[in-house]
Amino acid sequence: MAEMKNVDFGKHLGYQTDLAILAATGSEIERRDGYWRVSTPDNRRYYWGNFLLMDQAPQSVSDFTRWLDLFQSEFGEIQEVAHLTFGWVTEDKPALADLQPFYDAGFEDETSLVLGTEMPASTASNRVDLEIRALNPKDDHAWQELGTLWSECADPVYERESHLKFLLERVQANRRSLRTHAGLWAGAYLDGRLIGDLGIYAVGSFGRYQRVQVHPEFRRGGVGATLVVGAAKIAAHFLGTKRFVLVAAPEGNGHRLYEGLGFRKLGFQRGLSRAPAGAKASVILRKAVVEDAPEIARLIRDVMPEFGANGPGFAINDPEVDFIPRQYAE
Repeated sequence: MAEMKNVDFGKHLGYQTDLAILAATGSEIERRDGYWRVSTPDNRRYYWGNFLLMDQAPQSVSDFTRWLDLFQSEFGEIQEVAHLTFGWVTEDKPALADLQPFYDAGFEDETSLVLGTEMPASTASNRVDLEIRALNPKDDHAWQELGTLWSECADPVYERESHLKFLLERVQANRRSLRTHAGLWAGAYLDGRLIGDLGIYAVGSFGRYQRVQVHPEFRRGGVGATLVVGAAKIAAHFLGTKRFVLVAAPEGNGHRLYEGLGFRKLGFQRGLSRAPAGAKASVILRKAVVEDAPEIARLIRDVMPEFGANGPGFAINDPEVDFIPRQYAE
């Protein structure tokens, strides 16, 4: 197994820190001729825990067949690995013609934005009523609370039972890793209730953020920004972290929150992934209920600026954005 602390991907800190964290949380990282094999025996359904990280992006249409053959040779005998996932170390976006065979076969782009800063800066939205503290890996109750939060934040697009199993496996993997690896998992507490969390792992001099999330009832209220800044201060004090890296979706408004805290674009992290055959059947279409209203309101607020629906008489923080989904659900 490769020793990830000695691996240098140059300026491409996204995958470099990804692989270091995967190794810390129980994944097996092995070097091959022209690529890395990443395998997570305890969680075979984890797409980005069981994948091939190629040295280069697809260079020709012939790479489609070659890459699929490589994946089959590495994971074909493992029945639980039914997906196909590839990344590449370089930031290159291949020519459309070289990607077309992947698209025709049902693959989807997996592009993320890599951001970095020396120290996140507090803003006017910083919440003084929140307590930001690190979870003790030995505290069973704290990690049970974290599992509950992850369950409450679960994306409803997935089949719930299998997705919750996947999430709780990741919670326990993170907990185990913090017993042997430099890092922390921090929570945002409001009147004693855990309403947000994130991880920071030490990778050399960098602190890599993991899974920044806030309970749906408390989003758009400054919790995420307060948590990002507060956790960075804890990491700087206890881990000696001097620079911070995170990976965010390039679309939507999420990355703008981080840019407002002083993060700047370092590059892109690119890949391709295809879900198992029949996986789309796990998407559930149903009538909205009142409990869905906060998440629907969040989605509305995410797209309002992009569609020019944010102006006089109808602003992002307008109470009507919360009221309308409730009325339709009722």
